[in-house]
Amino acid sequence: MAAFAAVLFLAELMIGLYGKGFIRSYMGDVLVIPFLYCVIRIVLPERGFLLPAGLFVLGTTAEILQYMELCDRLGIAKNSLLGILLGSTGDVLDVMCYGIGAALVCGGIGIGRSRQKPR
Repeated sequence: MAAFAAVLFLAELMIGLYGKGFIRSYMGDVLVIPFLYCVIRIVLPERGFLLPAGLFVLGTTAEILQYMELCDRLGIAKNSLLGILLGSTGDVLDVMCYGIGAALVCGGIGIGRSRQKPR
């Protein structure tokens, strides 16, 4: 799981540094849910569908807070670490990307379960 997390982190980093257009706007949002899933799974080995669903809710909540301009209301600088993590522009398409990322994770869980040997 740590290897997947490292690969996804590097992909996110490359998108952040060099991505343009569609890749920059949407692929980072698709990959953030699988990345967070892998990081959390390093600590919590449970493989249920509840974690990707919770991460989708977390991402959606972040988008709602962005739409409500939380950083501006709380006086958080947009270029501060907290400002970057919270984001500044809410977008419905970002929520769709989180959904795609969560679906990818759920698909991976399903494939992993189907490949397990019966006990």
